[in-house]
Amino acid sequence: MEGGGVNNGSSIKRAVSSAAPEIADSLYVSKEEEKVKKSVDVVRKSASLDSGDVDTVKKFPSTCGSFKRRSIRRRSSKRVNRPEPEFGHDTETYEKIRERVLQERAVTNAIEALQERYRMLTFMYDDCIELNEDRKSRRLRKLCVQRQFELIVLISLFITICLPVSIILIFICR
Repeated sequence: MEGGGVNNGSSIKRAVSSAAPEIADSLYVSKEEEKVKKSVDVVRKSASLDSGDVDTVKKFPSTCGSFKRRSIRRRSSKRVNRPEPEFGHDTETYEKIRERVLQERAVTNAIEALQERYRMLTFMYDDCIELNEDRKSRRLRKLCVQRQFELIVLISLFITICLPVSIILIFICR
């Protein structure tokens, strides 16, 4: 500030916020955001130290600006000594649960409704397959009849044209 005024951060902030409040919010980072950035940096550094690779967070060349790599080498699993839980081997308990669930009326009603819907769908599917086969067989029969008719017409035309010619040739040759 010219004129010998005291350059105070809060006075600048007040001046900017009174002139353009939407810009003022984006210019100044809140303390919470600074805390989040610091905690992210701490986690990044600790992850790089734990993995044994100090150079996991590298800066790109100066031509790229200040972008940082965000990839962190992951540590191997800590569950090496713990045995994997085995699921699916307790058949007695599962059978009891199944019986208890099947005794509920809502579950049995839902099962019956689904079975009925499945029967309807299979009936509709079978009906569609049958209709499709019938349509194919009718089309094939129609095509066969049409070809037979064309063959009969060709034979009759051949006979009607060739018979008079053959009769005339017979008369000429005698």
